[in-house]
Amino acid sequence: AAAQSFIKVAKNHPELRFEIKLHPMEHDDIYSSLIKQVGAPNVKINTEKDTFQLIAESGIIMTCFSTVGGESLCFDKPLITFDSKGRDIAGYINDNVAHWAKNEKELNQIITAYKDNSLKKIDTNSYVERTFFKMDGNACLRIKDAILQ
Repeated sequence: AAAQSFIKVAKNHPELRFEIKLHPMEHDDIYSSLIKQVGAPNVKINTEKDTFQLIAESGIIMTCFSTVGGESLCFDKPLITFDSKGRDIAGYINDNVAHWAKNEKELNQIITAYKDNSLKKIDTNSYVERTFFKMDGNACLRIKDAILQ
């Protein structure tokens, strides 16, 4: 349901390109057929670029609850949590670091605001510092130090 809703909304913005990055354990069981069914040629499944490259090249990121949402905040990219059931599994809504779309209408409004440069900027610096403070390349040294203590 969420995939179909996303593709339908993306179709409303033919001037934008939307790329779907599947989870490494996920297969294209439904996406290609939904893209064809909805008729959204501006939506593609990207199997070639790695996640960080896609995030870096993107203007805005949407997820339901993936860790990619947090990673996108490290790249200072606006984040949409598309969660019609209000579960907020990753906590992005509770942490006030994402725009929350609960349905197609709200998702369309957020994408339109992004496109019109009127999307409210959310300050995510404290979240990133609190959540990703140990992503400094020295994890191996900290592990070694912990083992040798």
